[in-house]
Amino acid sequence: MVTTDEIIQKDIEIVNKDFYNKLYKKRNLLIQLIYPFISHDQQSKSKHNYQKIKSILKESSDVNSFNILDYGFGHGSLLLKIPKKDGLFGCDISFEAVSNFPKVAKLLGKNVKTFTPEQLNQQKIKFNLISLSHVLEHIKDDKLLLRKLYDMLEAGGYILINVPVNEVWDDPKHVNRYTSDSLQNLLKSIGFTVRSVELKNRLSAFLHTNERIKKASIVKILLFRVFRFYLALMPLRFLEFIDSIIKDKYELQHLIIVAQKND
Repeated sequence: MVTTDEIIQKDIEIVNKDFYNKLYKKRNLLIQLIYPFISHDQQSKSKHNYQKIKSILKESSDVNSFNILDYGFGHGSLLLKIPKKDGLFGCDISFEAVSNFPKVAKLLGKNVKTFTPEQLNQQKIKFNLISLSHVLEHIKDDKLLLRKLYDMLEAGGYILINVPVNEVWDDPKHVNRYTSDSLQNLLKSIGFTVRSVELKNRLSAFLHTNERIKKASIVKILLFRVFRFYLALMPLRFLEFIDSIIKDKYELQHLIIVAQKND
């Protein structure tokens, strides 16, 4: 018998798949390559995530054999930042993203293998690091997903999770809300050891507040789009400097946790 939770989960998957298939639909390869680098939404997440991954890679004795999975890779902005040609993997519910991104990565000399969640479940690959950026909030049974990913990690492997917090608008695709304590407790209940916890990114609160909450005019929206483009190209230090200026008015938007598999 199909339970109510299973029906709700299926509805959530349909809404997310429809949305993201449209978002990642096939475009000119050059546009697909450029977009991840000029999108502030993509860069605001991937720059902070890559900063954490860079530290983990520095500690690895053999970077070449280090397998990295970006679960929910989307436009691939994080995978394109990682200075590895092989050992890169992506998983996404969007068949458009799974089909198109390897061609984009190839333009930069990267061999990225991509899967849908169903295809990933059939693989026997073990990963040293799994990134899960702005994914958990879309998954009703988040604990089940984390358990599956735990089993896919090598002993001592890492998981990097980035979820939205202090949101200034209600995204209808989000079914979970997290705090630092609730997410840490969830990870610990599965067997992870939490290694670091950080809150980042006030700029998204500033942008969403002025574009969505205050119902900006068309002219203002166009100006903000130009501003977003500018921010996407700026280094992380500059973004953190802007965050420090607006800290009294806007709350941090991203909770980033790195945890490690014990056994």
